[in-house]
Amino acid sequence: MIIKRPLIKPTIRTKLVLAALVCMLVPMLITMTSSELLTKDMLRKNAEENARQSLRIVNESVRTIFSNMMYVANFIQFDSELNTLLREELQDDKKTQAYDRYLRQIRLMRTLETLSFSGEKLYISILLPNGKAYSNYPVSSDKLIAMQSEPWFRDVRSALTTTRAWVGVHENSMDSRSKSRYLITTVRALKLTTSSPSAYVVVSMEESRLHKVWEQKAADQQIILTDREGRVVSHLDVSQIGKPSKAYDGQADPSATSLVRIDRQDYLVTRMDMSFYNWSLTSLMPYKETIGKFTDISRNMLLVLIFFFSFFLVVLILLIRQVTKPIHYLSSIVRKINEGNLEIRSNVRGVDEIGALGRAIDHMLDRIKDMIQKIKLEQQLKRKAEIAMLQAQINPHFLFNILNSIRMRVLLKGDDENADIIESLSTVLRMTIDRNNAFVTLREEVEVVRHYLELLNFRRSQPIHLLIELAQETLLWEIPRLIIQPLIENACQHGIKQNSGTITIVSRIVEDQLIIVVSDDGEGMDQETLDALKRRLDGIVPNVRKNGNKLNGIGLTNVAERVRIIYGDRSGIEVKSRVGAGTEITITIANLAEEAMDDV
Repeated sequence: MIIKRPLIKPTIRTKLVLAALVCMLVPMLITMTSSELLTKDMLRKNAEENARQSLRIVNESVRTIFSNMMYVANFIQFDSELNTLLREELQDDKKTQAYDRYLRQIRLMRTLETLSFSGEKLYISILLPNGKAYSNYPVSSDKLIAMQSEPWFRDVRSALTTTRAWVGVHENSMDSRSKSRYLITTVRALKLTTSSPSAYVVVSMEESRLHKVWEQKAADQQIILTDREGRVVSHLDVSQIGKPSKAYDGQADPSATSLVRIDRQDYLVTRMDMSFYNWSLTSLMPYKETIGKFTDISRNMLLVLIFFFSFFLVVLILLIRQVTKPIHYLSSIVRKINEGNLEIRSNVRGVDEIGALGRAIDHMLDRIKDMIQKIKLEQQLKRKAEIAMLQAQINPHFLFNILNSIRMRVLLKGDDENADIIESLSTVLRMTIDRNNAFVTLREEVEVVRHYLELLNFRRSQPIHLLIELAQETLLWEIPRLIIQPLIENACQHGIKQNSGTITIVSRIVEDQLIIVVSDDGEGMDQETLDALKRRLDGIVPNVRKNGNKLNGIGLTNVAERVRIIYGDRSGIEVKSRVGAGTEITITIANLAEEAMDDV
């Protein structure tokens, strides 16, 4: 007999899924249907009215700005005193005294400077047909005259034959220091005499000045200023200036509010004509955001939403709290365990699966705690054994118990040089024999190295010089005992050999790490030898100890092993060398000295 299994298992997860579906899908369907029926038309009408109100405010601000420009142009055109000065400049036959000409030009410049309005930055230029030019901003006369050869000025001449003034936008060539790429300019023809060609009055404003007006609108609303031919005159995106506006493509009535699709997005487009050279303002608002941001929904819709969501939310909370309360508590316990708290216990008990899970978690934590304690103890014992084994290799080949007595007798006989040699030997032996302190300061370690080199120079015919450059903040940094001496020994025996040379010790702190660099000017190594040495230092090739004339029997490999065991992978040794250029060994020590000493 075949027993059919149910399609849906009656588990806790199934109950939660069914409860969530019932409590969320029903109010969602009701809300979506009600919202679609009651609010769509209302929200669009509100958006259209807000857009028109915003355009009215912007229109007043822009009209005020342009009126200021027109006022300046009209003032220059109709002011009799200024026209008299310009006419004298035009008819100047160079017989006028230089001082009189200077006074006239000064009056012209001051008059232009006084025409700037408070809060508005205007570029005012007057171009005379005899090649003279004046402005209220620092620019050469040649550059002003060259303005007439720019492409946009050809449109000026053509327009002024039929109209009194020309207004347009063009690239900013007047002020190289300005951050505005474009200027909005009005040009008027100025007839000074009946027999001479017309002069030009040019009043320009930075197009970016209008950006302050555009920024006063809503955050998701775009304002575009276009001319009579539909080209963009001003836009927050300056790359659109001079291009045809896409707001009315394919629209039969561009003056009405309409829904236009631009760059795969629907916009609510509203247009308002200005009383300024048939220019117009256009408002673009994303349709989805416009519909979604309005909150003045009808009271009936709000009551429906509150009722259904409140009811089903209470039902959902009660169901989930009743079913998932123990699971939620166990989840919080697991999160704390994941954060590293192994002392916490759930103490959840019961006869169901959740009770069994709680007991299993507590038992697992107890076992993990015991295993961690055992592993820590084993690691500490292992580290102590490894360090003790490595340090046990550092034993001197000679030991003199009466060195200090010999030194005193030598001093009494006046032999200071040999007394210093005996003192150096005593210092090196004291550091080698001392087993109490596994760590010494960098200053003490370098002092031992200095005495060690004095002993070597005593046996050599050509001395080795030692240069020490230790940063002040590194002197008291504690490092493993006798970790630099093997590097000095290696440099003397294999680098400098029996020649005269120099060994340099440099220390510094970089990113909370101690950097010790030991370099020599000896023979260096070829690439093959250097690669073999690096493999030994990395532990790829086992270190083979050979009998040699070493003071304490420890080599570069043992130094690298000590650094790696004590400080971990953050520290290590790096070797650089070239044939004939010497060898440089860099020791990097992390700031873990205190923790390392606790484990020793």
